[in-house]
Amino acid sequence: MTHVIVLGNEKGGSGKSTAAMHVIVALLKSGHKVAAIDLDMRQRSLSRYLENRKKFAETKGKVLPFPVMPEVLPSTIDSR
Repeated sequence: MTHVIVLGNEKGGSGKSTAAMHVIVALLKSGHKVAAIDLDMRQRSLSRYLENRKKFAETKGKVLPFPVMPEVLPSTIDSR
């Protein structure tokens, strides 16, 4: 059965991405399949967290699992 969890707040810096990452990791460790969508096109906090994690692991010579992160480009009126 599919469940949807939404974390939202109008205020920036309230910990939404941090809370989301903790929920994602907990669900993955519990054996669930997880899809995460970061709808904040300006900050991209979730994808930046994962990019930084990968770079840090590489500098330490570690190989960590890294999810596929397809980029969804913004649409324009002409592309409809």
